[in-house]
Amino acid sequence: MKILTDQHTHSNISEDSQATLDSMCRSAIDKGIDIISFTEHVDFNPRDPGYHFFNEQKYSNEIIKMRQKYSDRIQIMKGVEFDAPNLYSREFKQINSGDYDIILGSVHMIDNKFVGDSSLLEKMTLEELFKRYYEQLLDLVRFGGFDVVAHFDFPKRYYMKNILSERIAEEILNTMIEKGIALEINTSPLRRGYHESSPGKDILGKYATLGGTMITIGSDAHIPENIGADFDYAFKLIQSINDLTLGYFKKRVFKAV
Repeated sequence: MKILTDQHTHSNISEDSQATLDSMCRSAIDKGIDIISFTEHVDFNPRDPGYHFFNEQKYSNEIIKMRQKYSDRIQIMKGVEFDAPNLYSREFKQINSGDYDIILGSVHMIDNKFVGDSSLLEKMTLEELFKRYYEQLLDLVRFGGFDVVAHFDFPKRYYMKNILSERIAEEILNTMIEKGIALEINTSPLRRGYHESSPGKDILGKYATLGGTMITIGSDAHIPENIGADFDYAFKLIQSINDLTLGYFKKRVFKAV
C-alpha cells in the first residue's frame, strides 16, 4: 500500500498562514494522507515579514497536542523551513540541535527583498535575478546541514519562467548529492497556473542522471484545502524518471515509501 506523505506544510506557527495545526491535520486525514510534516518558517532576516515570528515552545506544545489527539489516524512530523542557514549559522546551529524530524533549506530573499518582489527588477534584469538566486542556492547547499532543498527553482513561481544555466544546475545538484541533501517536488506552482512543479522534469532528470535518488513531495500548503494538492502529478513525474526514490524524513533520517 502506498504511503501518502506531505513533507512541506505551514500552519499559523508561520507568519504567512492563518491555519491552525488542528485544521491542517483534519484536512490531511480527510484526504487520506498518512504522514504530514509541518515545516514552519524560521526567518532571521530583519527585512522578512516573518522575522523572529517563530515561537519554538508554542510550536512544540502544539505538536504534542496534535500527536496526542490524532496518533491513531495520522503520523505528525515536526519540522522547519529555515531561510538561508548559511547566512545565519549561529541561529541555525540552535535549530539544528532541536528535536526535529525534517529541516528544509530555502532561499526567499535577494538584496533583503522577497524573491517575488517585482521591484527587484528596477535595479536588475530578470536574468540577473535568477543568477543571483541560484548563486545563493549554491551557497546554501555548500553550507549544508539540512535535509531537503525546498522549491529548487523558487522564482519561477512568480515570474512564470526559469532561467538556469546547465553549469550552475549541475554544481548545485552535485553538491546536494555529495552532502546527502534530498530534492523536493513542490507542487505549489501548479496552483499558480504554471505548467510544472518546482522543479520540473528537466531538473529531476538531471538530478537522477548525476546519481541523486532521494525525493520528497510537498504541497507547500498554507491552508487546509491545499494539503496533498496535485500529488497525482508528482507521482507520475517520479515514475517517469528512473532511479528516484520517494520518501519522507523522521528524526532526520530519510525513509523510502
